[in-house]
Parts: sequence; C-alpha cells; structure tokens
Amino acid sequence: MACLALAGKAEHLCTPLGAENRLTPVGRADPVALSAMSDAPELESRLCRTDDSGSKSAGPILALSPLETTGGNVAEIRVEYISAKKGEAAGAASWIETLARIGYASRGVLYIIIGALALALAMGSGGATTGSRGALQTIADQPLGTAALIVIALGLAGYAVWRLTEAFANPQHLGGDPKGIVRRIGYAVRAVIYGALAVVAVRIAMGDSSGSSSGETSAQPAELTARLMELPFGRWLLGLAGAIVIAYGVHRIIQAWRADIGKQIRVAEMSRDTSRSIIHVSRFGIGARGVVLVMIGWFLVLAAVQYDPTEAGGVAEALNTLARQSHGPWLLGIVALGLVAFGVHSLLQARYRRIDIA
Repeated sequence: MACLALAGKAEHLCTPLGAENRLTPVGRADPVALSAMSDAPELESRLCRTDDSGSKSAGPILALSPLETTGGNVAEIRVEYISAKKGEAAGAASWIETLARIGYASRGVLYIIIGALALALAMGSGGATTGSRGALQTIADQPLGTAALIVIALGLAGYAVWRLTEAFANPQHLGGDPKGIVRRIGYAVRAVIYGALAVVAVRIAMGDSSGSSSGETSAQPAELTARLMELPFGRWLLGLAGAIVIAYGVHRIIQAWRADIGKQIRVAEMSRDTSRSIIHVSRFGIGARGVVLVMIGWFLVLAAVQYDPTEAGGVAEALNTLARQSHGPWLLGIVALGLVAFGVHSLLQARYRRIDIA
C-alpha cells in the first residue's frame, strides 16, 4: 500500500502499488482518475521515480520516493502539480518553508533551555525558572551569544511568517466551519506572539535587556494584564482569554495521546525503533506544554476574578507554582523534562515536519 500526499492540499490517498492509474482517497468513496488530473491545461505535471537502485524515470503525473517502512521500501507517493504560471509562487513557498523550519528549530532551542534550567533547579543543581525572555537572555550571556540571538530572532520571525501563511493563505485548506476558523485565528495569534518575541530577541542582541531578567519577566505579565483590565470590559476579556488558554491547554493534553504524530512528522524516513521513540518523546513534550498552558490560563482567570493583575503569570510563574507544591521538586522535574521533550519535538519538526504551502 502506498500513501499519496497531494501537494498544497491537506489530503492523503492510498493505493496498492501498480494500480491502473486510479487512486482511492482515504475517507472518500469515489476513485480519482489520474487521466482526469492530467487533463487540466493550465498545469504542468512531472514524474520522478526513484527505486532501490537509485534510477530515475520521467513521466506525466507522479513523484515517487522510497521510504523505509515495516512492510517494504516504497511507502510514499507525492503528487506535485506545478503551474507554469506560478514559478514565483513556488519560489515564495520555498523560502517560507525554510523560514518555518528555522522557526521550529528556534522554538525548540528556547524550550530546551527553559526546561533544562528548571530541571537543574528541581535537582538542586542551580538552575532557575524562566520563560522565553529569560531563555533569550541566557543565550545572550553565552560566548557568541549576540550572533546566536540574531539567528534565533530570524527563526522566530520565520515562525511568525509561517503561522501568518497558515492563517491567511490557508495552505491546509481548512473549511469555513467554526473549527477551521478557530484554528486559523489560533495561527494568527501565535504569529503575533512569536513576532513579538523576535523583536525582544533583537532588542536583547542590541544590548537592551529590559524584560529579560527574572524580576522583570515576572512583572511583564502583570503589566500587560493591568493594561488589558483598564479597557472597557477588560476584566471580562481577560477572563475569556484565560478560559481560551485553558481550553487550548486541555486540547493539547488530549492531543498528546490521541494525535497521529506521523501526519506531521515524516517518521517513515526513520527506523522503526527510532520512530517509536520519537513519537513517545513528542507526546510527552506536547502534554507537558499543555499542562503549563492550563496553568497560565488559570492565572489569567484568577486575575480577572480577583481583579488583581499580579495574579497573572507566564511559563516562569507556572514553574514556580509547581515548585512550591508538596513534592514540588518532583512535579517541577517532570514538567521541566517534558518541556525539554517539547523542545526536541520542535527540533524534529524543523527537520521532518510535512510543510506543504500552496
């Protein structure tokens, strides 16, 4: 059985190898005729097949690439439609994909630093509880830290561009139903967050460390919360924001155990044992980040209910709260290790994530 991924479409087809020019989409009853696809006059179609011997052949529709699976070597067929009139769009898609991958890598580095510092604190080996800004300052304090920060800033900006592309260009072809709209709004929100973080990285690289030390990092959520509460219906907006963050965190915890990681990461390119280990690490990391998001949302709700902006907090405050509980070092250590795992998951996405941009 070979899987077919339509480039630019969130759609997968499967067919036995050697089928006679007909592919049956998963989740659909009607087969798709390849001849009908090739009749589109405005499209150029190309085939490049690579077998075990490395030989290639040209043809009209498909691009086949052998991947290691439990059942054989050839596991994935990718259909590429290349418009002769869209060369510039293809070029734009290429650099957006590059930026997205750098962005995933930058996000991974930040989460690994946040998790490693918290894990060291839980183990009594120094360390600290910090958030993204503190992680950026940690990078800046290292040798060649300024150069590293510039790369990180580029990656975070690239991640923001990628999320904006998902929100507005809709390469996943999300529908106009409430679920699709909410997902696209979520992409836009993440673009704003990581775009702002890229600006912070640039400012720190230029020598402005405001907001990056632990004390100022703690004050920042309270300051932003106070500004929001000054707006008309600000208290209600804050409570609503907290509820949304809690819901998203719960969703991520559920998805950590239910999501098909193989849909996002090309695990078929890895050995069977490696892919299993990576899936476990990814699930653990996604779940741990979901726990932190639930706590951040709860802080926002408390700030709204008690009309006290100092109740708001970010990742650092969530980790501090865990540390203050009974069995705090164990709780902090588990979540910190999970954040490191999420960082590893992000690095894997930088290398193996399926990114198809229409």
